[in-house]
This record gives sequence, structure tokens and C-alpha cells, in this order.
Amino acid sequence: METFFNSEPYASVMKDQGKYIKQFASFLEEGTYTFVDNGKLTLAGQRTSTVAELIANLGATNQTQDNILNLMLGNDKSRVVV
Repeated sequence: METFFNSEPYASVMKDQGKYIKQFASFLEEGTYTFVDNGKLTLAGQRTSTVAELIANLGATNQTQDNILNLMLGNDKSRVVV
């Protein structure tokens, strides 16, 4: 790698990149989410970060009740409809 980064072809390609490239990253971080906190699943861990954000933004606190949580996590077999 050192030889490549010190080569003339690399240097010639890199010299003007600042004019054309504003940002470069392999994976941009758009948000951070905690899925497990102190050994317990968070809402994002239970439902996915997107659904957890939707529940929070809508104020859908009914979606955090134990009976709904058990149904979503498969703990309440009596309510599962096949």
C-alpha cells in the first residue's frame, strides 16, 4: 500500500480531487441506535430502528404495552392467527 500511495499515478489522480469531491466515505452514518441496553432489548431492538422511530414520532404508546410486545415477539401463542 505504501508503494501505491507514493506512486506518481496516485499523486496525479489525487491532486485535483478536492475540486470535485465534497465528501467520500464507504458507509455514511445516518443514525445510531441502541438495540440492547443493560442486557434488555430496547424498542429499536424489538421492532427495528425504523419502526421504533415511527412509534416514538407518532406517540403510539399502545405499541409498547406488554400484550402487544408479547404478540410481536412471539411470546403470546394464544393470539397468533395463522
